[in-house]
Amino acid sequence: MTKIFSHFLSYYGATFLLFGLAVPLSGLILAWLGIKHSILISVFFAVLYFLGLNWLTPWPALIFFLPLVSVIYKILFWPAFHLDFAKNSQGSERGRQVSVVKMIMLAASIIGPLFGGLIIHYFSYPSLFTVVAVLLFISVLPLFFSREIYGRFYFSIVDFYRFLRQPFWRRTEIALVAWGIDELVAGLLWPLFMFLVVAETAVIGGITSASSIIAFLSAYGIGLLADKVGRCRILRWGAVLVPAGWVLRAIARTPVQIGLSDGYYRLVNEGYSIGFYSVLYDRANVHPAEALKVILVREVVMNLSKVLCLVVIGLLVAAFSSLIPAFILAAATSLLTIFI
Repeated sequence: MTKIFSHFLSYYGATFLLFGLAVPLSGLILAWLGIKHSILISVFFAVLYFLGLNWLTPWPALIFFLPLVSVIYKILFWPAFHLDFAKNSQGSERGRQVSVVKMIMLAASIIGPLFGGLIIHYFSYPSLFTVVAVLLFISVLPLFFSREIYGRFYFSIVDFYRFLRQPFWRRTEIALVAWGIDELVAGLLWPLFMFLVVAETAVIGGITSASSIIAFLSAYGIGLLADKVGRCRILRWGAVLVPAGWVLRAIARTPVQIGLSDGYYRLVNEGYSIGFYSVLYDRANVHPAEALKVILVREVVMNLSKVLCLVVIGLLVAAFSSLIPAFILAAATSLLTIFI
């Protein structure tokens, strides 16, 4: 089990390290291709990645190439997505608009885990990867019915790293490190913990869908509240409430306890994440000419911090033979997002 877990950490560590180091290249890509074409091309790499997961059993050597495919997808997609949203969302309603995007993603996450768990339970993991690849191909079709509107611009990687080293970024970088750790533990280790405790994929899918419904129902109201009382205030409220969610997750031992702790975390995390992204997009719009640099700072700092976090988690798990210390680490560091 320890060997498998070390491989698990190494795989994702390599992905985060490659992405964190290579993501400034997306600035050059966006300056040349534009947002729409960057997203369009990314989908083909996403499909290739899931097909690669499907083919791991007959060709296990693909494990060495899949992190690179994943990184290319992320370089093409995520900076383009965040830049597009930062440029086109309205400042006075940005909290609400972020919540609408979150609701769309949550709607998919409500249906996805449930059907994903059922597909794995009744068929297999390869069947799931195949279905995901087909859905990704379908998702790109609307792009063919719209025209790319963008102006080519100049982007320098050297200038970006100068921008990254500016002293005024230090507080924001601390917050980004904290956010990256929370995102890492929530996205990678919590699902693994649920699988180890519950084991039944269909039950896990049901728990995740139920907690996503809670987040979905609360997201829009939180977005409106963020615009009314202030996005930084909503973020700070979330930073105070999220640690309790990690503590509840750490002590959960039954499906009911896991479901309740996951529901609480997802509820308070909505305020945490809506506030965080709204503030970051606000920062990107202070100087529109530097919006892309702000987005890339986020990607570089968060992904490199995830690499360091994986090293720490590996040492903690080796020392305690448990994932609980990782949850305590996430609880402690999530408070640091108040520095943004």
